Amino acid sequence: MALWFFLNYFTNFTYDFKLNLMHNHIMRHFRNIVLGILLVFSSNIKAQLSAGDIAFVGVQSDNFVAFAVMVINPIPPNTEIRFTDNGWSGTAFSINENVIRYTSPSTTLATGHVIKFLDTGAPAMSIVGGGSCIGKINVLSQVGDQILAYTGTNQTPSFIAGLSTSNWIPACDVTLTNPLVTCLPAPLEDGVNAIALSNTSSNSDNAFWNVDVFNGTPAQLLAAINNVANWIKSESPSTAGYDLWPNWGQGGGGGGTAVPSPIFFEQSVVEITEGAPVTNVKLKMLFPQATQQTVTLSLNLFSGTTLSDFVTNPTINNNQIQLDIPQNTTEIAFQIQALIDGLVESTEQLSFNISSVSSGLEIGSPNTVGISILNVDNSNTTVNFLTDTLVITEGQITTSAILLAVLPTIAQSGTLVIGVQNGANVNNFDFFTQPAVAGNAVTINIPASADQIQYAIAPFNDTEIEQNEYVTFTILSVSTGFNIGPFNQLVVKIVDNDTPPPIVIPNVVINEINASNVSFGSDENGEFDDWVELFNQDDNDVNISNFYISNDANNPQKFRIPTAFGPITVPAQGYKLIWCDNFTAQGPSHTNFTLANGGGFLRITFSDGTTRMDTVTYPALNQFQSFSRVPNGSGPFKIVFSPSPAISNLDTIPDSLDIGFIKISNLNELLIFPNPAQNFVDIQSKKHSIKSLSIVDVQGRMVNNETSSGLKQGVYRLQTETLNNGFYTIIVRLSDGSSSMSKLVIQR
Repeated sequence: MALWFFLNYFTNFTYDFKLNLMHNHIMRHFRNIVLGILLVFSSNIKAQLSAGDIAFVGVQSDNFVAFAVMVINPIPPNTEIRFTDNGWSGTAFSINENVIRYTSPSTTLATGHVIKFLDTGAPAMSIVGGGSCIGKINVLSQVGDQILAYTGTNQTPSFIAGLSTSNWIPACDVTLTNPLVTCLPAPLEDGVNAIALSNTSSNSDNAFWNVDVFNGTPAQLLAAINNVANWIKSESPSTAGYDLWPNWGQGGGGGGTAVPSPIFFEQSVVEITEGAPVTNVKLKMLFPQATQQTVTLSLNLFSGTTLSDFVTNPTINNNQIQLDIPQNTTEIAFQIQALIDGLVESTEQLSFNISSVSSGLEIGSPNTVGISILNVDNSNTTVNFLTDTLVITEGQITTSAILLAVLPTIAQSGTLVIGVQNGANVNNFDFFTQPAVAGNAVTINIPASADQIQYAIAPFNDTEIEQNEYVTFTILSVSTGFNIGPFNQLVVKIVDNDTPPPIVIPNVVINEINASNVSFGSDENGEFDDWVELFNQDDNDVNISNFYISNDANNPQKFRIPTAFGPITVPAQGYKLIWCDNFTAQGPSHTNFTLANGGGFLRITFSDGTTRMDTVTYPALNQFQSFSRVPNGSGPFKIVFSPSPAISNLDTIPDSLDIGFIKISNLNELLIFPNPAQNFVDIQSKKHSIKSLSIVDVQGRMVNNETSSGLKQGVYRLQTETLNNGFYTIIVRLSDGSSSMSKLVIQR
């Protein structure tokens, strides 16, 4: 505090004498002494650099000593930086080595500026890149050495950069006496703001950062320099010496040209209000420049916005604003203020974009700022729907009015645009409006001083059976002077008036149940699964896809006959077998349950999931029994001892049977063995010889037919290797002209 008082006192003192005793040689000499003191003090104040403000980019140990540093963050004028090849023990420098006291020039050194130090034999190092120095480093050891950069004094250094031609020792040692090695002083970090050219005790006498031109932020520049992978290193100066150092994007001589800084708007969107105080619209730079820079902003006015709506500082000239950016700054702004114009209007829009910059800048992002001028002259008149729902019904004679309130009234006219969004399955043939919908919107005029407006809607009357339909109306926009109110949406529900036709339940019944099948009927895979036979009593085919079959009285929808496989048809007056094998992967006719042979329940349900078509409770059944309707298709159920899948049910074997293509009159004439059979079966007539033989499968298809020329008298052996497992009927013609029939089961 005393020093500050002293300096201020002598500053004022010398100022007075500068005015009044300008020609007094003694006082002029005294003033210079005091100003020299102030200059030293000012220099010390400005020299408070931080670690990473400079970085080493080159070193030569052979032939003559040379090294170079690059400015990362701008260095103020007259800043002192010291360089030494002494080692650091953790608390102090070693001795007997050299110290350079470098003073920067009277102008700011910008980012990217390079300063080269060369030992040319003079008492002090030669400088390329501006500034002056006292002292020199005339020897760097060829077995490893270091250069440390710092501000402050030798006793209290503040380290800002470091370079080792070998490696940093792992830990500081207060007993260190070898000046050729050093630990890395805090706050320096290898690879961050310092660099070691080796990670072992080996060294590289000569090295340089091998990047000619670099574009990026100061932080990115610092990281690239201190990445040893970007360096060329050698024991020989002919490979990595001073003469091979690149210009590092600076131009010849290393004089140093600033790296351009990106400039951009701090915000991409700014809102201002009519009559509000001025607003500062800021632009930012990533890093400062040593010289004044210029940026030009171009104005873009959107529809309805004019230059009379706002003012700026600096003023707009030819739709442009030019800003001069002082040196060593990273921020600039212009001012804008919106004017009250007394007009009722919508929000006004304008924008500025960075159109050109001077050589020390480049256009960054965002390079455009959008400015909205919020209007204070708008009235508080709002437009709202009077209700949020409306129900209309197909076939209604009159249109329905949709009402909107306009309050408080305003003595001006306008228009209202209402968006129309059709719900699912709704199209323009389902309803109409007055005014008509155009481009998914209805436009309505608002008369001056009106407190209510309306439009009409009515449904078309179609004959399509459909669910309720919905149309949503939303206020999209209103004219200047009006506002969209909070009740800005209405949903119209269109109720269908068409009566669906009555549902006709087909007469498909459960006709036969086989709950212990081992030999009577096999599925398409040759498996003897339990089955239920459905019979169609109608004269038209019935598609039973989407019908339900269940063995659970509490779950009538247990198995839905799938639709994915196409129609599953029961022919008119015909049959369909449903295989109850709990194996739905085998096809659409296979259920997800099995039948209990000890008795159970079965139900078939219509596709609506509720209408019962037939229900049966069946008793215990063995492998030779089925539970069948007798007479077929309509009679009551009873246990029969001759299961007949997909053919007419029989209670006993009659004397004769007409199966369509032949009349069977001698039903008990044949002996069939073995039955079930595998690869052959022997057939013998009790009284007559066999003239011909046919085999029919459960689908009524003839799969074998042999005549008397191939038959033998007595027992006839029929080869069955080609027959699949399943149920078949053998029909023979006898020598007396009669016919006989017997069932055959193939089971392997």
